[in-house]
Amino acid sequence: MTEAEWLACTDPQPMLEYLDGQGILSDRKQRLFDCACVRRIWHLLLDERGRTAVDVAERFADRAAGLDALREAQATALAAADAQATLSLPGAPNSYCVLAAAAAAAWEFRSGADPLRHAADAIAWEGLTNNRPPERRMAKVRFAEERKVQTALLMDVFGNPFRPGTLDHSWITPQAVILAQAIYIERAFDRLPVLADTLEKVGCTDARLLSHCWGPGPHVRGCWVVDLLLGKE
Repeated sequence: MTEAEWLACTDPQPMLEYLDGQGILSDRKQRLFDCACVRRIWHLLLDERGRTAVDVAERFADRAAGLDALREAQATALAAADAQATLSLPGAPNSYCVLAAAAAAAWEFRSGADPLRHAADAIAWEGLTNNRPPERRMAKVRFAEERKVQTALLMDVFGNPFRPGTLDHSWITPQAVILAQAIYIERAFDRLPVLADTLEKVGCTDARLLSHCWGPGPHVRGCWVVDLLLGKE
């Protein structure tokens, strides 16, 4: 994959494969990216067993939950998904697809899970009540659109691997770190422009880094700029 292909990509899967092939796909970032995609269907994920699976997955990524808790959360969410297997279309609240996306975010081995596809299917079928050709065509268009959104989330988490971000030590001030930590913990991504202003005031001249913070996003937990400041990989 070239940089031009990366920037033009509309499907996260080849991007993930490229990152993995380059040895720069950490389990933490991949898990947070998966969870960010599943949080896109939070309004459909009303079952607490599914929401718990996502929450535990995120805590596991940050070493705040253990493997036993992850396995239990996934198993519970999978059981909830299986109970809905034939009861509704993918876009219904707490459908099999919705709960399977949550369970898949709590993966132990990513190769056996596909939370991105389940989440995209749920959004593609949201509001549709029939499985006829017109609905299937509409769902196909929506699915492709959601894959584009997922690539935008991926770029927020991983940045541009062809131009990896760096921070001058003088920019990493206590104020910037405290602000970045609050943004991360509270998901307060509306404060990213404030973080950019803070960095600029101490001499940051990295236009790409600053524009990312000033830009409209989307931004999610695992954002490459916040991770840089917090020393997370």
